[in-house]
Amino acid sequence: MSWTTSPGRGRGCGVWTVAAALAPSLGFPALAAFAMPQYAPFFIAGIAFYLMRRFGQNALLWGIVLFQLLLSQRYIHYRMASNLGRVAADHLPTWPVRLIIIAGFAVVGAIALGAFDKIQWKWLSTAGAITYPLYLIHMFIGMTLIHHFRNRLPAPVLVLSVIALMMVTAWLIHRLVERPVGRWIRNSMKRGIEDVRLNTPARRRRGTRAGIHPSALPTTPGEIEKDVALLMESTEPRVR
Repeated sequence: MSWTTSPGRGRGCGVWTVAAALAPSLGFPALAAFAMPQYAPFFIAGIAFYLMRRFGQNALLWGIVLFQLLLSQRYIHYRMASNLGRVAADHLPTWPVRLIIIAGFAVVGAIALGAFDKIQWKWLSTAGAITYPLYLIHMFIGMTLIHHFRNRLPAPVLVLSVIALMMVTAWLIHRLVERPVGRWIRNSMKRGIEDVRLNTPARRRRGTRAGIHPSALPTTPGEIEKDVALLMESTEPRVR
């Protein structure tokens, strides 16, 4: 199946890339805040890898990934200066950061192509479940803790402690917030879709006129639940 079965996401990658590339030179703070040029290459590459995973690889998707890899190199010094300070960034080599970024792209690409499909460790499901809450909290909370305690604790102890704290916090968010709220949203959407279908007049006639056979319209609770799951999957943010 071709990735063009999801053309909106392909166009979105192009629009986001152009906005991120032009934002620094145009001088519009709102555009820069929306496009996030220093982070956009990683998100856009993640979208391309997701499309590879779901629909198969092709030259265009690989072109998007390689272009984002090149764009990601543009802000390495900026990221180092924002995290380590300008003085330290000016005196440190950038090649370790470049290697880490390339390795990250390579690993995610291998996952997208199925290189690790045979690995079925049970803890991976938990690790995958906490990725989004970890993404939400790691930057500002984690970096704030590091800056606050950087002169009070040895660097290895501080980094390992912050990583452990962020992972535990992410798991708590997943367990106490994401799961119950997600269950409530899923059940509410199921009930809402079922109510709409049960109370929509002439459903059979409209389905036939639109070229959809009435039997193809989901009516059973199982079919409705599958529709809801597909809807939520298509609207979930996928690039961490």
